[in-house]
Order: sequence, then C-alpha cells, then structure tokens
Amino acid sequence: MSIGDWCIARIGVLSGVILLDVMLTMSPASATTYTYTYTGPDFALPFVSAPYTTSDNVSGSVTLTQPLGDNFSGPISSILYSYSFSDGVQTISSSTPGVYLFPGEDNFVTGLSGLITSWAFEINIAGPAPQSYIATTNGDDAAGSGGGGAFVLALGNWMYPPTTTPLPAALPLFATGFGALSLLGWRRKRKNASGIAV
Repeated sequence: MSIGDWCIARIGVLSGVILLDVMLTMSPASATTYTYTYTGPDFALPFVSAPYTTSDNVSGSVTLTQPLGDNFSGPISSILYSYSFSDGVQTISSSTPGVYLFPGEDNFVTGLSGLITSWAFEINIAGPAPQSYIATTNGDDAAGSGGGGAFVLALGNWMYPPTTTPLPAALPLFATGFGALSLLGWRRKRKNASGIAV
C-alpha cells in the first residue's frame, strides 16, 4: 500500500467515526421518552373471579416518543415507544410474545394542562380462548387470565407530569471511544508489523 493510499484509508476511517458520532447524536435513539404511569382502583365484587382478588388492580405505564401536550385527542400508536401493565395476576408488556393493542383502544385525551382526562387502552395476548388481556378506560378497568377475570367501575389516576428519560445519552461517546481504540489498535499492529519487517 502506498503512502497516499494509506493516508486516504486513514482519513476515510476517521471521517467514518466522526460521521457515525454525528449520526448517533442526531438520531431518534438519542431522543427523550415520556412515561405516563397509571394506578387503578382495586377490583370489586361481584366482578371478581379466581385467580383475581379484590386486592388486585390495574397499574402500569405507557412510554411515548413525545409528550401528549395540551388538548391532545386521538390514538397514541404512532408515538408509542413501549408499555407495561399488571393486573395483580399477570404482567403484559410490549415485549410479551403475541401481545397486541386491541384495535381502536389506544386513545387518549388531555386537558389544557396536558393532564390525561380520558383514555381507552387495551392490550391482549393472541392465543386460544380465553385470551389474556388488561384494559383501562376513564371509568372502568378490566382484566382476564386463564378463564378468570375482574372488573371495576371506578376512575384510576395517571401521574402527571410524565417522567422523562433521555435515550441513550452515552451512545455517541461510546462510538467515538470505540473508533479511537480501533484506530490505536490498528496503528500498534502496523507499527509492530513494520518493526518485524525491518
């Protein structure tokens, strides 16, 4: 390899590391997420059957790629990053195999301050009947698992303001460091190889 080729290759590697660093810094992966946390009332008789009890309730969170904002109204599926809900018997999250959002049940409404005032959110696990599910709306919560189920006619609460989390802030720094270490390793290897050839 000629010195000109060597210089072009090294400039290319260094440019690639810098470009990667800029891309990672500007990418959605380094964006902030917004987590809204829900706590529902305990299930109530006569709408509780085993394995559920009156001590169980729906609780969980939805994490969005942008905040709902003031006077939001509509589905959240386009900004939904992840979710996780529990009903005291099971936990269903966006990483649960076979999970899906029930069609039309991902709607939220906020008021003037961005506080959630109305909602309908239902998640299900695909499979033979009876399917497992967890649902919450502004007026009732419901859950079902293994043939048992529970229901309550009462209003739960969404924590406000949402929790914000930057994602992942250290990734560009890691990529730059990894690129620098790779370059140093290549230089050391080249130096050792040239020392042996002399």
